[in-house]
Amino acid sequence: MTAPHPDAPVIGLDLGGTKIAAALVGAEGTVLARHTRPTPATRGAGAVLDALAEAAREVWAPGT
Repeated sequence: MTAPHPDAPVIGLDLGGTKIAAALVGAEGTVLARHTRPTPATRGAGAVLDALAEAAREVWAPGT
């Protein structure tokens, strides 16, 4: 495994009871992209994990 580049952006995820928020944050702390979606809590843990992954994908490569 290689170490991440110090200037590489990072993805932050916030899992709440009603919504999931994701942000792509640059090395200087600038928010480059944001995405929110409802938390599918009633559909089980697998659905919540899928929604987290999709939120991360959305900020990493919007529209793909």
